[in-house]
Amino acid sequence: MWGAIQKRNKLAFDKRWTALFIVTIGLYIAIVGLAITTTAQHSSDLATDRTRQSVEIALRNTIDDLASRAQDFSQSANVASIVHSKSLTKDNPFTQLREQSAQGRWFTGVALVDSDWNQIFAISRGVSSTQDERLRLQNLLKTYKSALSGSRETVSGYVSSEGQIYAFAKSRIDPPSALAGKDPIFAVFTKQISQQEMSKIGSGLQLPTLDLVPASDSANSAKIFDLLKKPIAAAKWPTSVSRWEALLRILPWLSLLMAVNVALTGHLIRTGVRRVIDLGTQANFDALSGLANRRGLRDALADAAYNHETVALALIDLDGFKQVNDTYGHDVGDALIKIAADSIASSDDDGALPVRLGGDEFALLVRGEDVALRIEAMAQDMIQRMRQTVKIGARSLQVSASIGLTVVDLSEVDAREAMRRADVAMYASKRAGKRCYTWFEENHDKAQAEEKAIARDMQAAIHAGEFSVVYQPVHTAQNRTIVGVEALLRWNSASRGHVAPSVFIPIADKTGLITPLSHQLLILTAQDRVQWGDTRIAFNMTAAHMRQTDFIESLKASITVAGILPEYIEIEMSESLYLADRDRVISISKQLAELGISLTLDDFGSGATALNALREGGFSAVKLDRELVRQAEHDAVALALLQSGIAVAHALEMIVVAEGVETEAQAELMTVAGCDRLQGWLFGQAVNGQEMSELMIEQKRERKVA
Repeated sequence: MWGAIQKRNKLAFDKRWTALFIVTIGLYIAIVGLAITTTAQHSSDLATDRTRQSVEIALRNTIDDLASRAQDFSQSANVASIVHSKSLTKDNPFTQLREQSAQGRWFTGVALVDSDWNQIFAISRGVSSTQDERLRLQNLLKTYKSALSGSRETVSGYVSSEGQIYAFAKSRIDPPSALAGKDPIFAVFTKQISQQEMSKIGSGLQLPTLDLVPASDSANSAKIFDLLKKPIAAAKWPTSVSRWEALLRILPWLSLLMAVNVALTGHLIRTGVRRVIDLGTQANFDALSGLANRRGLRDALADAAYNHETVALALIDLDGFKQVNDTYGHDVGDALIKIAADSIASSDDDGALPVRLGGDEFALLVRGEDVALRIEAMAQDMIQRMRQTVKIGARSLQVSASIGLTVVDLSEVDAREAMRRADVAMYASKRAGKRCYTWFEENHDKAQAEEKAIARDMQAAIHAGEFSVVYQPVHTAQNRTIVGVEALLRWNSASRGHVAPSVFIPIADKTGLITPLSHQLLILTAQDRVQWGDTRIAFNMTAAHMRQTDFIESLKASITVAGILPEYIEIEMSESLYLADRDRVISISKQLAELGISLTLDDFGSGATALNALREGGFSAVKLDRELVRQAEHDAVALALLQSGIAVAHALEMIVVAEGVETEAQAELMTVAGCDRLQGWLFGQAVNGQEMSELMIEQKRERKVA
């Protein structure tokens, strides 16, 4: 029955609609016919004004997009470190800029200049700039110097050089904390506005043509002003039709227009709303990860501040991502970013906004009730998920995360301070060993300042010669003869006194000072080992060495300067470094073997290295973890694991060293278990070079007597 009533009502509506439609069409034709001759010209003028506005907006969007890219580029900590350390090479992340410059979609040229506008680095359309292009950039910067100088903010606009029009954006790259005090460097992004580019803009605005012409006062053109507010060109489109031409064209279609008006209006509304939503999505979301971007986070924080909310904010930085990106390229890096983004966005909390700030930096904003408890639970889940090894193609990778957490009342603290606190807490997580989260505390500011001060003192100490070397001997298990030593750095600061390696090594590793320290360690060791004969010397490898793309070349140069033969050198790598990136370790071990340098797996048994994985790393020796050695005295499981590791290592023709041997009972147990060598305090603490030489001489004397 209800269906029949609906059908009858529909028929009645259709009859009324038909009559109304016919009457409306007639009135429409009559009214439009009378009005069109007087309004056609006005409509043409309005169309011209709207077109001009659309063209001006499109031109402005070109500048805004270029400025946004310049700003994102300049705010990257990775970029700042590379630029200010002057490590611009063809293999660093600037390769992506070359590819994007060659495509010309967003920009055609990128240059780095110093405060005096001297050019440091430049590419144009994917290749290094020619002399003419460098002179053109120099002249362009001089022409607009008054508009560019004195601003810390990104400056963008249009400029003119030698008859060519360019979209232009300049952004400041401040030095990283490790290089504080250096002058800033500026990134200059340019995009040539050719006729082809203007045609693309016109096509996007559905204009038949859009020409780049000299500046004029033509009604159907939009002026392009440069940074000095001077007109330098214009975008011109065809004139609209006259009122009579408009009338003749419109009249035949008036009746049809009315018939489809309702449907078309609905369609246009839906399309328009969808287009607005899409534009908003593009502006506030990151294309690679699908997460909100920095602008999206800024808008969300502004909305929360407007409502006087208390929010929780997490800043997330991937540990080891730069090493993966530098070693395997941007395709693998992008794949890892997507995996990390999925992990960060996996929470089903509707009040959480996952964000990619850029590079390997992410954020998480939590609004609503109990924000502290909710964000801490999410941080715990993220840490656990990122402990898992991921497969990207044939590669097995592991990238953990360091997370900083803070809760702020946005009616008392602004968004910038909220971000700063989360950032400080994140770096506290890195200092704590990474793979963890840390809540912001006021004393973190003091800790960060102290770390920067230690880094400054360490840099001065390298030049002042405050570092020294001590050596811990390695003995054979059977006759306790010294066959090797482990070289260890010590720092006796003139201002700080003795600084523990556990304090200065992580700071050196993070700031890049580990490279000059390693070089100094080799030089000092070479001076000490003159009387040691064929004794092998072990040096420890850190995470910074793993990240260093030219590590092998740098090591080769240092041992050449030091004058130590490669066959007398061993490199010790901790088990945690091996687990972080097995593929990288395999590559390094092959290159070390080519030089004649052996690789030792240190701290074996401290993590989760599979026994069959020993073969994959290309190790010539393994060092048993000191805790495993200690536990083996009283723990049958630890002893079984130790014996299994020794058996596998011997099957692979590796030397086994027991580290941390402190008692004679431990030494006897390790010898019976099959260890080849012993190292630890049972044989004395680490000694300086002179004392080690005396031990070597005494050992030779005893051999002669025997």
